[in-house]
Amino acid sequence: MSRRSILEFQRFRFSSTNFSNRKTCSDLLHLAQAYPVFANGYLYDLMWVNEDIPNRDRIFAFLRYGGTEYEEVLLVAASFDDSVKETKIKISEHAMQTIGFGTKKRITVKNIQSEQTFSETLLFSQMVSVGIRVTLNQTGYKVYSLL
Repeated sequence: MSRRSILEFQRFRFSSTNFSNRKTCSDLLHLAQAYPVFANGYLYDLMWVNEDIPNRDRIFAFLRYGGTEYEEVLLVAASFDDSVKETKIKISEHAMQTIGFGTKKRITVKNIQSEQTFSETLLFSQMVSVGIRVTLNQTGYKVYSLL
């Protein structure tokens, strides 16, 4: 590396925004590598069943699933507004049937992101009528595994 290149490299500094964006991209790439269902699975849009949630126009939630009951099912929620920190996402009976959870009475919801581990077991009826409480991280998204 030439002396000029080293000097140019040293002048470049990551701002906190650049660092945060880089970390978010890195985290998303890690999730995509760790969970093949992102690349090879199916998408089930959940917004049609969540028409009554506040800030609906600034939130998007969907399921990624592999098509068999033994494959990973992920709930992904994203906010396009920094002020939205928490919401509840319902999963319809049709979605539960589609992802292979139609006969389950209880579903475990597990946070798969490393900054905080969280797991709770919900009744099928709770997921359909009340929804899953989703606490978005500071970058505005959250990924949960449904077991």
